[in-house]
Amino acid sequence: MVSERGTFSRAVKRTGHTGAKARSGVLVTLGLAIGVFASPGQPVFANELAVDLPVSALEACVSPAEERTRVYPTVEQDIFQSESGDRFFAADIRRPEGTGSEGLVIAAGAFETGSLQAVRAGPANRWGLYPAWLITVDEGNEQLVQARTLEQGDVLYAPERSSGICAAFLGHAEDLARARESGLWHRVETYPVLDGSDPVKLQSVVGHYVIARGRIVSLGKTRSTRYLNFGKYWKTDFTVTLKASDEESFDQALVLSGTRVEDLAGRMVELRGVVQLKDGPLIALGHPGQLKVLDNNRARRGSQNVN
Repeated sequence: MVSERGTFSRAVKRTGHTGAKARSGVLVTLGLAIGVFASPGQPVFANELAVDLPVSALEACVSPAEERTRVYPTVEQDIFQSESGDRFFAADIRRPEGTGSEGLVIAAGAFETGSLQAVRAGPANRWGLYPAWLITVDEGNEQLVQARTLEQGDVLYAPERSSGICAAFLGHAEDLARARESGLWHRVETYPVLDGSDPVKLQSVVGHYVIARGRIVSLGKTRSTRYLNFGKYWKTDFTVTLKASDEESFDQALVLSGTRVEDLAGRMVELRGVVQLKDGPLIALGHPGQLKVLDNNRARRGSQNVN
């Protein structure tokens, strides 16, 4: 079983740094992600970070002072329950539909001799389930389930509660899986990136959490909503929306791409979220981490892998 600390150490080795300088140096490479996901307020840039940085996703996402609860798997896949009856699910990750899996705990490398702990990441949803950071503990080795399963390519990063350095680690874990073509990133039938210019394909996955990539054709806005249009006919083509009240936080994230929401027309982007059907297929954004501006070279390289 490979620890998150080991993964980070390999990244340190690639940068040619060691010790405290290594922690700062590696996070410089994650600085873009940190700036993108920091909220509320101004984005956090790598050169503004303290030297003594977290060296694992667990340390980045879970404070030592936060209460941990021992939880156990239930008959419902990826739902966990404490002895007091509280029920939890893993925050900020999603399993693509139809991929099939042994379950998050097994995928994260937990063993029967180990234990699983949950740290609440927010209030319960309408089904009474608490979002949580899940931690596997085995013979003193602790791992964040979200980071481990992202790095293995078992799940998608679904930013909702993470921010700052925590979001940087989780986004980096998914990037590693994509670069290595691990898990669902290797299987053509489950590759989760869809073509934003294909509304028929997107409409076929209504209700699913997906990643879509495409060029924004035009922008629109009302007093309360901003619209990113991926076709000429908004009644049938793919559309992405965000609340006008969230535009400033998205602009703060996009500053590292040299743009703002109002300047996105013509840009190639990658976004993620649950596909809805409102006229044509639609994804509503609520977290700046759901939107990423791609450079032209990267967009061209990845185009062959878009379903």
